[in-house]
Amino acid sequence: MSEDQRASDLKRRRQLRQNVSEEQLLAKRHSEAERSRRHRQKMSKDQRASELERRRQCRQNMCKEQSLTSTANTDGVSRKFAQLYILDTAEATSKRLAMPENQDCSERLMININNLMHEINELTKSYKMLHEVEKEAQSEAAAKGSQLAAPEAPSVPQHSHGADAELVTLLATQLSVPPAQSATPATPSPAPPRLLANHGHSEGLVPPNCPTLLA
Repeated sequence: MSEDQRASDLKRRRQLRQNVSEEQLLAKRHSEAERSRRHRQKMSKDQRASELERRRQCRQNMCKEQSLTSTANTDGVSRKFAQLYILDTAEATSKRLAMPENQDCSERLMININNLMHEINELTKSYKMLHEVEKEAQSEAAAKGSQLAAPEAPSVPQHSHGADAELVTLLATQLSVPPAQSATPATPSPAPPRLLANHGHSEGLVPPNCPTLLA
């Protein structure tokens, strides 16, 4: 067999494999769509109405976010922003399911795919939401027989980050070491956070050099 014949045969086999893969993909999509339709048919009228209302609400929220964050290009077309897959896969799944073109998608399959992406993506280990930080701090304090308490008076940030800026306060326990003074100026709190001790421990105060950080 000449070189041209071998190249032609390889090209033909590659094309056959590609056609088979496309057919399998189409068959899988059709199967998922059929399974989704059967699932909706088994739902009661109230369940279908509730599901439609949930998707409609998700679609409205997505449109509202796009209107608040997107800006127009010179050609008049709004810019499109990537959805958030790393920090909140559940929210990303909900937004994609709310799209009209995804109405036949399997919600269970999409959630499983997002969970898998979240597990195998190393970047997910580099991020933490504030509520996760707070939960970990509460668990650590409970293990030491202490309880976290918010400042008596709210912090007044000196930075102009707008009303939506989130604040996270470092709260110390009796067994922790006070953080060293940071080279970056921190926003002072009118009243320092307190430590409420359990199991017979006396109430203690956080050292004055415990900063309030702007997240």
